Amino acid sequence: MNERVRRWIEAVSLLDRRFIFVAIAVAVVAPLLVPIGLPLRTSREAQALYDRVESLPERAVVVLGFDYDPSSMPELAPMTRAILDHLFRKNLRVIALTNYAQTGPIAERQLVEIAARFGRRPGVDFVNLGYKAGNETVILAVANDFRSAYPVDHRGIPTDSLPVMAGVHTWKDASLLIDIAHGATTDQYVRIAGARFGLPVGAGCTAVSIPRYYSYLQSGQLVGLLGGLQGAAEYERFIRKPGFASAGMDAQSMAHLAILILVAAGNAAFFLSRRR
Repeated sequence: MNERVRRWIEAVSLLDRRFIFVAIAVAVVAPLLVPIGLPLRTSREAQALYDRVESLPERAVVVLGFDYDPSSMPELAPMTRAILDHLFRKNLRVIALTNYAQTGPIAERQLVEIAARFGRRPGVDFVNLGYKAGNETVILAVANDFRSAYPVDHRGIPTDSLPVMAGVHTWKDASLLIDIAHGATTDQYVRIAGARFGLPVGAGCTAVSIPRYYSYLQSGQLVGLLGGLQGAAEYERFIRKPGFASAGMDAQSMAHLAILILVAAGNAAFFLSRRR
């Protein structure tokens, strides 16, 4: 064994663990600050949801469920923003609602911010119906009339007076429902709005929830699915607007690469030292 290899083994063996912490931190933070744009494989489920939205005619109605709280925003907020960008770019009418009491203001902030980029107006191009207690009871109430379930919107304006609600009375008057959720609300929409009233349902969920929805995809009860940060990054690629999700995927990839290099170096040093 030559002197250079011996020194390398000693350097790896004596490596301060703080160097490892710094290396991982740099691998995570650097791509967030300066996105790399690494290649990303897109899934059929994400492509199917994008294609369904892309196929809708102008001024069609899309119901968007903001069914998550701040704890899930790192995964679900980026996909919500990407979907809203697509909906407003296509000049579709957006009816937003939530089954979480704390999410109404979150939905309002995202709706207003992204709608402003395209000159879309509240009450005309979109409405935030906000929170209504009841979950399945509310979903069933909408089957009779949106206005009975939501007499006023998040701002307290009567929904019957909003141009965006013209001709929209029940689930059958919408063209698509997309539920961005970290809980079981998507199951409720599939069972009621989808199975009973024939409304196509798409979904976005946290990464840990992806397996539970594949049965819905296989049966055709879900028209598409975005899963976790990768699903959000895929949708950003579809609309050609890389954002936080794409940068986050770069950070994950670089962190994994750094870990692999460190593990490989440690194992190589260990086996070479035994050989020595």
